[in-house]
Amino acid sequence: QHFSLILTDRVLITFHEAPSEVFAPVLQRLRDGKGRLRSRGPDYLMWALLDAILDYYLAALGRMEEKVAAHDEELTKPNPDISLADIHGLRAATHFLYRTVRPMRELVVTLQHSESDLLTRTLLPFLRDLYDHSWHAIETADHLREAVTAMREYHQAVLAQRMNEVMKVLTALS
Repeated sequence: QHFSLILTDRVLITFHEAPSEVFAPVLQRLRDGKGRLRSRGPDYLMWALLDAILDYYLAALGRMEEKVAAHDEELTKPNPDISLADIHGLRAATHFLYRTVRPMRELVVTLQHSESDLLTRTLLPFLRDLYDHSWHAIETADHLREAVTAMREYHQAVLAQRMNEVMKVLTALS
């Protein structure tokens, strides 16, 4: 989903396409009145929402890591039950995650270097933490892309080896 926000000195306005569980932790903290969300300004709420989005990305990347690891393990078995279409599906998903996560770092860098009065100085440590998490997410997504590319190459090498063995048998029979 697309997510947009407008930050003013007293109000944060957000727009998103449909309700999402991504923001459930932030909404719950607002309802409970616990923590800093109610005592800090709208810039802190903006950070909390961006942090929730990034946490959601990190969870998705974690699930993708498990999926890639399972496919990689299956691929090393004698008769793997993985098709090239499965690997291409993983490749498309990892590329999508990478393209989705990458802009977050650029957004955080822009916020960190902003000289706007709307962002208080107390927000800087939280933005640094958000930057670190976004960097970790990008690195994870990039690692997944490389792992899936290696899986594809390994799969193609195994297929080529099997074809060579078949050709040897056919040559011996002819």
